Amino acid sequence: MRRSMLLAGAVVLLSGSAAFAQTTVTTTTTRTLDMPAQQEVVVRDYVTRQHPAPVVIERHMTVRPGSIIPEDVELHPLRALGDPDLARYDYFVSPDHKIVIVDPGSREVLRIIDQAG
Repeated sequence: MRRSMLLAGAVVLLSGSAAFAQTTVTTTTTRTLDMPAQQEVVVRDYVTRQHPAPVVIERHMTVRPGSIIPEDVELHPLRALGDPDLARYDYFVSPDHKIVIVDPGSREVLRIIDQAG
């Protein structure tokens, strides 16, 4: 009798832990690039002077912070700005003429700036 109670208790404990093992909570954190308005103006002026052509991105893709940009999208460095805070990032111009700031290592979109200002 005692053995069957121990076995029943073990079954209850195992079934409870199995339920916890199947419960998964996924959280995603979208990285963003904080940028003062004055720095946005500097980036906007720089990109406007460079005249990069807007890139073609797959039609079904929505570009927003956290998006991963495909490898075939050519990125341009922001190193030439001379701003050490921005030197590690790249950019491209979207089809709707927005400046998209990207982490070149992960190709993750960090910030989108309206080119018109």
